[in-house]
Amino acid sequence: MNYQAVFCWERGRKRGAYFSEEGNCPDHKRSGNGDSLLVQQVKTRRGRMLLAMVSDGIGGLEEGENASGFLAEELKRWFYGEALGIACRSYPEGRGLLRMEKSMARRLYNAAGTLRAYGKRESRKLGATLSAVLLWRRRYVICSVGDSRVCLAKRRGNRVLTRDDTDQRGCLTRCIGSFGWYPLRFSMGRLGRGQLLVLCTDGFWRKLRDGDLEAGRRVGGERDLEAWMEGMCRKLRNRGERDDITAVAIRIK
Repeated sequence: MNYQAVFCWERGRKRGAYFSEEGNCPDHKRSGNGDSLLVQQVKTRRGRMLLAMVSDGIGGLEEGENASGFLAEELKRWFYGEALGIACRSYPEGRGLLRMEKSMARRLYNAAGTLRAYGKRESRKLGATLSAVLLWRRRYVICSVGDSRVCLAKRRGNRVLTRDDTDQRGCLTRCIGSFGWYPLRFSMGRLGRGQLLVLCTDGFWRKLRDGDLEAGRRVGGERDLEAWMEGMCRKLRNRGERDDITAVAIRIK
């Protein structure tokens, strides 16, 4: 069994995600792409594994793009250094996923500490949202903080599998970075045939309409999925989206 995975990573006209410890949204915006993504897939003797991640560096703070890129690199090192080792041991599948969840949480906790130490040393504030999915055979573990999302499109409709960490005005209340440690949210599930899993930053999901993900779920091969993703980026721009657009779409081949 293989996974099909396609992605988009497109720089926006202006950044649009902000964070304030006092709950205030700064008015200023800056240009550049603060989003990062990661897609890694390997074959093990106990089945295929795929790690996907999207992260949005917090606009209005220094080095948001460095924070998101650092998280991507940390998860890549974790995937090859720890997750594969757990998968190759003789754990039952469910127990193996629980061990991967705990291992990922430790790695991200250490990564958050590194970002805080760097920010303190350089007198800077930086942070990023995170949505990550680890797929092993048909089962997945989701980790999230901030307002990047994981969505599931299936025959009976679409679901958002994560919860936004925002206040009533849409300002972020949690991230990974200079603002202390916020417990990560984890969940588990199973990806079925005919279902589409989409990880995305707010530049992708903010202007989604009913039927957009369903159209992606129904397309044919991987090239058709790539064409759908490219078409979605054009649609979102035509609908007025100005933020960075980053998304990863995954399904069983």
